[in-house]
Amino acid sequence: MPTGYGKGGRMDDRKLTVYNGRGAFKKSPPQILLQGNWLEKAGFSAGDKITVKCQQGQLTITKDEIRADSGK
Repeated sequence: MPTGYGKGGRMDDRKLTVYNGRGAFKKSPPQILLQGNWLEKAGFSAGDKITVKCQQGQLTITKDEIRADSGK
């Protein structure tokens, strides 16, 4: 089982699955669930705001400077 960090302190890649979401739609929208201690090891905490940059076949997630619970 991966520890979260690879050689040189670099985070290991994660392999996930895109699922069918739930909703009152004829076609369920795709959904990706991110959870685990590896998120904290990568610098993310509950309450953090993030930006998801979307490109064809690629998502980049970046933590915003402002936290929801601090207002800063």
